[in-house]
Amino acid sequence: MLWGRGGADDSDASSDDGEEGGGGKYNSGSEGELVAIDRGFRVELDELLRSSAYVLGKGGKGIVYKVVVANGTTTVAVRRLGGGGGGADRCKEFAAEARAVGRARHPNVVRLRAYYWSPDEKLVVTDFVGNGNLAAALRGRPGQSVLSWSARTKIAKGAARGLAYLHECSPRRFVHGEVKPSNILLDADFTPRVADFGLARLLAIAGCAPDGPPSSAGGGGGLLGGAIPYTKPATAPDRGGGGGYRPPEARAPGARPTQKWDVFSFGVVLLELLTGRGPGDHASPSTSASFSAPVSGSTATDRSGSGEHGAVPEVVRWVRRGFEEDARPVAEMVDPALLRGAGAPPLPKKEVVAAFHVALACTEVDPELRPRMKSVAESLDKIG
Repeated sequence: MLWGRGGADDSDASSDDGEEGGGGKYNSGSEGELVAIDRGFRVELDELLRSSAYVLGKGGKGIVYKVVVANGTTTVAVRRLGGGGGGADRCKEFAAEARAVGRARHPNVVRLRAYYWSPDEKLVVTDFVGNGNLAAALRGRPGQSVLSWSARTKIAKGAARGLAYLHECSPRRFVHGEVKPSNILLDADFTPRVADFGLARLLAIAGCAPDGPPSSAGGGGGLLGGAIPYTKPATAPDRGGGGGYRPPEARAPGARPTQKWDVFSFGVVLLELLTGRGPGDHASPSTSASFSAPVSGSTATDRSGSGEHGAVPEVVRWVRRGFEEDARPVAEMVDPALLRGAGAPPLPKKEVVAAFHVALACTEVDPELRPRMKSVAESLDKIG
């Protein structure tokens, strides 16, 4: 079975580069068919089902497979959302949402290539990014050297550009809602690509609760589980939740992600890149100082999150205290791995301090005080 039949009415699928819609492989969303988002992706359903699959991760948002297509020239990531039922109306809604996600095209964003919908199975097919994610890179992997300062700034700048694109220029002005290191994928030269934006909405339409197990994740049931041979997992399941990266306002009843929510989460990720500490890591003195943080002129406003706002990640409070109260040397806050070893190059003082200032601006308790991601990206691009 080919992906599409062509000729479907799809006024919502226009694209500036002419790749989407109107092509012989494009389909507006028939139930039980693998549907290509654009003409550049040419894999048939039976090819996908004959392919070898490696489990990359399992969780409440489905099972993610690395799939090497049977033709041997294409590698993709396939997220199996599970069942959840659903009729024609939900199929159309899912198709429209998937097309909107697929029209988001930026060098620092993972692209959705195709999707599949049936009552007992929903799949999304994206580009495969082969060097793991930022969470794994920060923890260290066998045979991998410590992330250098230049690699960290490259990752921060690229991720900021990707998020700024999603906020300002993408078809739906997407809010990510789950910005964290495991959702920042890295290619071979550490170019970052933001992943999983739009996923919560797709899960909701599919009837798959994001906080519970996928309804067809177990055993060999479902299209993918029954047809693609299982090979042992390439990595352990992702155990890192996104709660520690969320802003204080996320605790309010009925809170919904906003662009300023994403800005805060990015700021926590940036602090993790700078300090090597996760959002909940408790601070302890590390390395002696060679340069110091400038002291803020005023600390009258409670910006630490220790008062009525609460719920500010420990790493944010620790760094803010270091800058605004203790005048702690920056070398005591920066990741010790960047300073370790006789061959470690000296860190550029102005760049490090500037990056900390960007992170602190992003993690203001008051959302109105946080910059837009476009401004964050522009500020980071001036570093180095």
